Amino acid sequence: MTDKLRSMVFCGVLSANGCTWLSLRAADPPAALQDPPPRPKEERAAKLDRGQVWVAGYYEPMEGAWIWHSGRAVEKPEGYTLVEARYTEVNGEYQVSPPHWQKEELSKDK
Repeated sequence: MTDKLRSMVFCGVLSANGCTWLSLRAADPPAALQDPPPRPKEERAAKLDRGQVWVAGYYEPMEGAWIWHSGRAVEKPEGYTLVEARYTEVNGEYQVSPPHWQKEELSKDK
């Protein structure tokens, strides 16, 4: 089983059990496309329960196309700040940094 497939299976098991995480990426180089991502889709934020935050949807390059990941409500881990998805152009190609959690003491330094 490849690492990518293993991560997808692991993700599916966690999702089925109600767990959510934002980014479980190994040291793979980021996928990139020469065309910029489309404008984000309009989404309505779900009603949030106490302790939840809304993670906006984002596009990610996969196999030569921009694939949309819908926004969702997730539990905010204590001591962490949500960093939204960001797109950067590197040498004429667009890459995405998916949403992820950052320790609050690190986010205050920036």
